[in-house]
Amino acid sequence: MKRAIWPLLLLADLLLVAAAHAVSFILRFGRSAGAILNGLPTLLLLLVLVPCVSNLCGLYVHRSYVSQASVFYRTIRTWTWAFVIYVLAGFVTRFSFLIASRAYTALFFGLLLALMLPMRIALIRAVLQRYLSRPDRRLRCSYAGPVDRFEAVEGFLNVNRVAGLSLARPGDREQTGPADTTFLYSESESYGNLYEDIRSKLRPGKPLFVASPLFRELKLGWSWGEVDGIPVYTLLIQKRGKLAVFVRRFIDVIGSVCGIILLFPILLIAALAVRLETRGPVIFKQTRVGLNGREFTLFKLRTMVNQTGDGSVASSEEGLFSSQRVPKKDLRRSRSITRIGQVLRRTSIDEWPQLLNVLKGEMSLVGPRPQLRSEVSCWDEWHGDRLSVKQGLTGLWQVHGRGEMPGDKSVFIDLMYVINRSICLDLRLLVATVPAVLLGRGAC
Repeated sequence: MKRAIWPLLLLADLLLVAAAHAVSFILRFGRSAGAILNGLPTLLLLLVLVPCVSNLCGLYVHRSYVSQASVFYRTIRTWTWAFVIYVLAGFVTRFSFLIASRAYTALFFGLLLALMLPMRIALIRAVLQRYLSRPDRRLRCSYAGPVDRFEAVEGFLNVNRVAGLSLARPGDREQTGPADTTFLYSESESYGNLYEDIRSKLRPGKPLFVASPLFRELKLGWSWGEVDGIPVYTLLIQKRGKLAVFVRRFIDVIGSVCGIILLFPILLIAALAVRLETRGPVIFKQTRVGLNGREFTLFKLRTMVNQTGDGSVASSEEGLFSSQRVPKKDLRRSRSITRIGQVLRRTSIDEWPQLLNVLKGEMSLVGPRPQLRSEVSCWDEWHGDRLSVKQGLTGLWQVHGRGEMPGDKSVFIDLMYVINRSICLDLRLLVATVPAVLLGRGAC
């Protein structure tokens, strides 16, 4: 975008939060100067909390406003998380600096939702649509794809000016200067070919807009619009400077330390259950392939019968690399998984010892899952980019399908993470991992 729009969306949120707080506070406490001063810490927290959650939910990306249904869903999710975090912060701090009033809390969040929905669904979308009606305020996209699909893409962008994109007609001599970015319409029928199409058009620091029928199978929630029923994704390789590396490592260290401390009692009980059920080591160690092909020792709780009697497990805990059309869980059904192992896998408790790998710097909290050397040796050439980032404890594959997903699809999803990797995406995936694990989606 030639001029950033997110500051205007941020300002709208700040004004909305301030207004909801003022009205709720006056209705509950009146206009006492002392009471107003006591309410300032709560206001400051809300002025930080609501915009941060809005950003994580994608509401500061103007293309999100193409679909009113998407805006409604994202707004409800923003409101829910803001409410939950505020209440948890109050309980943890015993409301030592927050307003300890259920009436104020109910008034504020009720008014916040009543203001957020119409503002975002109707007002902001209308303002953005009008503001972006001028072509010079939109990104010019060159078109890559079938000629017979050009008119459909052009019509979609003309109707949805809020996307902030205009399509440069191929061969139009009136268009001067290079395009700002590319709109790719891919009809590839395999994930490998689609990835090659994407990789050929990607440029660091420049967004790539991709429409593909295969996106309908992914269900990542990344689509901001549809061209004739085909979802459109935005892919962007962000510049990965030293600051981003430091922040990600800081999050890894703090997250792994807190996780080890909080989860230690459960891990201790699980380890005892593993030891009592079958003979053998409690911790299973296995060599995996990490960043740039470097090998490291991965830790997990043993979930299979110790078959060799010498402290090792005859068959792999993770199973062999699945074929392109077979979900991994189908390859594991015949494995010698113990009864407690089934529970540990269903709840992902067996993976928790990998927090030690994260603390050691061998893994990250978020990233593609580390693979066996035997699996890597079976990869196609396009799979190799999975090793260009540090492997993770959780990621897109774990949140969107896990063992239910066939191999080629899981590889492609990992590569989508590699392309769009960012601190915000990592935080969203960490939050989304909680319900995925609690519900046991795709676990095996």
